[in-house]
Amino acid sequence: MWYKNIRAQNFLILVFSFTGIFGAFYFIGQPYDLSIENRREIEEAVFSHIFDYLTDHPETDVDYYFIGVSGSDPSGRILKRFSEKTPRVEPISSSQTSISIKAHVMHKHNLDKPGMLV
Repeated sequence: MWYKNIRAQNFLILVFSFTGIFGAFYFIGQPYDLSIENRREIEEAVFSHIFDYLTDHPETDVDYYFIGVSGSDPSGRILKRFSEKTPRVEPISSSQTSISIKAHVMHKHNLDKPGMLV
């Protein structure tokens, strides 16, 4: 029986290991081509899931969600899509962070209202 043969087991382990390693290097080198439309759809889906999660948790008591993608403002289409949300959705560039014992995120023009960076 092959499963009692140590050489056969070692051979299969080596074959599967090398197959996994070579397969990983093959996929690492592959470029991913997402269109701008696909990226915006992904961003919309991610933001909507995050907002749904945050609105279901009462301990998140904020007046603004500041959204951004890689530290920059999202497209106007995404901001328009979430303009009806409560709490209000604003671009990340309209946020201001105060450094104290606890970091607070606020709107630049309305410093009384707390916010959350997303």
